Amino acid sequence: MLSVDGLKIYISRGDTGSINVTFTGADAPDDTVVALVVLQKAGYSSESIWEKRIPVSNAQIVIPFYIEDTNNLAYGEYAWILRLLYEDGSVYTPMERYEKFIIQPAGGDITGGDSGE
Repeated sequence: MLSVDGLKIYISRGDTGSINVTFTGADAPDDTVVALVVLQKAGYSSESIWEKRIPVSNAQIVIPFYIEDTNNLAYGEYAWILRLLYEDGSVYTPMERYEKFIIQPAGGDITGGDSGE
């Protein structure tokens, strides 16, 4: 299961899916790359677990989630943030703060991981 509630992202460990994001205004021209960064859960530290970089096309991106993104992470709360990386090297963070990225158990574990922690 992958769902979004406000800016909180919930995903069952090892699941796949995608989230569509549409930008408004002139913040994300087509030469922009969006970085989705997932961070350690302890105190929302700046240590990233993984990062995805997705190019903007027509003011939109599709953020894919693959089995390997969450399969080896413990259940619980992490943090995420988006950053816009411009062609000229400048960076803009359109979010006011880190948001929750929650990994939860699925009804049955078909990914080979354990069923709980």
